[in-house]
Amino acid sequence: QYTLMIYGGTALLLVSLFQWAGTPEYKVPVHHEHLSRYSNGNLGMMWFIVSEVGLFAVLISGYVYLRLAGLAVPPVDRPLLALAALNTLLLVSSSFVLHYAEKHLEKGRATRFTLGLFLTLALGSIFFLFQIYEFTLFGSEVDWTGNLWASVFLTLVGLHGLHIVIGAVGVALPYYQILTGKIDKHNHGSIGPASLYWHLVDIVWIVIVVIFYIW
Repeated sequence: QYTLMIYGGTALLLVSLFQWAGTPEYKVPVHHEHLSRYSNGNLGMMWFIVSEVGLFAVLISGYVYLRLAGLAVPPVDRPLLALAALNTLLLVSSSFVLHYAEKHLEKGRATRFTLGLFLTLALGSIFFLFQIYEFTLFGSEVDWTGNLWASVFLTLVGLHGLHIVIGAVGVALPYYQILTGKIDKHNHGSIGPASLYWHLVDIVWIVIVVIFYIW
């Protein structure tokens, strides 16, 4: 019953988001004046990112403490650094692609912008699939319920994976907006907040690689 409610609620949320994304705000072009240098969407996302940074900072600080205290000892068969390096390349590349996609939109190059968003989603999807593979492989080799390091690793990496999914939905919204004509050179839709959030998950992943795969 609860599973059905979760799936149903998620589906309803996604339908509502994309319905909002494809609905024009104004029937005629409108020039926006901002009291600050940031739009309301970007400013709101910045504050949300502050809360996300706080969440990951608390979890990472807790892990660092456990590690220094000798309570969270990495197992011999820890996840492969090579796979993490590949995932890092994928995610960092996706951030660069998304950044340049925004630049193309500012110059009115809708086709290149659309391609950039598509490539970002593709790279993010491949990253997520590799994470699922890693979870399956590592989970079958180590009893995470009896290993504190493995428990923290799966918690943090799993939480980051959830943020990848959320970020991908965020990028998919402006992709849908450009396809439905809501985005153009002057109206950027939700690409600004989506881009900020995607760069956040990129930075968090680099920190995760350092503290779990290298340290």
